[in-house]
Amino acid sequence: MLVAGFVLLIFALLGNGLLDWLHVSLPAFRIPGGALLMLLSVDLVFAHPSGLASITAGERQEAKQPGDVAVFPLGIPPIAGPGSMTAIVLLMGQAGADIVRAVTVLAMPAGCLGATYLALLLVY
Repeated sequence: MLVAGFVLLIFALLGNGLLDWLHVSLPAFRIPGGALLMLLSVDLVFAHPSGLASITAGERQEAKQPGDVAVFPLGIPPIAGPGSMTAIVLLMGQAGADIVRAVTVLAMPAGCLGATYLALLLVY
């Protein structure tokens, strides 16, 4: 959860600066960002993989091999994936210089990460 929280915090604080550095305006980022969020939500609603979260044949073969399962990258992408990264960059861009809105945007993923952490503890 700490890794996912750190990644989302980095995207929240530095995402708009990165877009400025790449000369991409926030409205230009909203179109592909919205399309990405829509595709991810369609995957979730219909439980039909569109290729955004599917694995390749090589990855499937590698997964069959025995190995050390002590480390699993759960923070990225399952918890802090492209959808949440895109959403937090867009929301922080809308918040602008308004401190109350920015703190609210940062509090929402923190609450979601806390709820996810509790759910993972209950499953364990």
